[in-house]
Amino acid sequence: MFHKFVAGAKKAGIELDLNIKSNGGYTPLHIAAIHGHHKVAAMLVERLQVNVKLRDNSGKRAWQYLNCNTSGEVWRLLGAPKGKTIFASRTLNTTYFNTQNKSSQINRKTSLAAFLKPQHQKWKANNHPLLREREIYSD
Repeated sequence: MFHKFVAGAKKAGIELDLNIKSNGGYTPLHIAAIHGHHKVAAMLVERLQVNVKLRDNSGKRAWQYLNCNTSGEVWRLLGAPKGKTIFASRTLNTTYFNTQNKSSQINRKTSLAAFLKPQHQKWKANNHPLLREREIYSD
């Protein structure tokens, strides 16, 4: 359908800019990759010769939005680098991410406030002697 629209515009003498960017810098190729429309992305590259090297406002190319279910042919068409593993080829070790409650290991002595307290007391004593006197003589 989209290809017919483009062909009709060319026949009518209307030039379409298929590399135009949205407010976020997305081209039609970025949009197709983001939403998983692999056939549309392939058509944009093969038939309509869109620029695969354009980056969006966050600096990403269209191939960087492809998911792991995308065929290698589409990765190649969109200009993904060759020979680099983009998704993990083996399952991740999840034993490190234990779901037990870690808050039981944290106490007052290991908190950030306890670590910073001596340094803060030294700073206060050196920079504000009046505050120190107030603390010493207050009720």
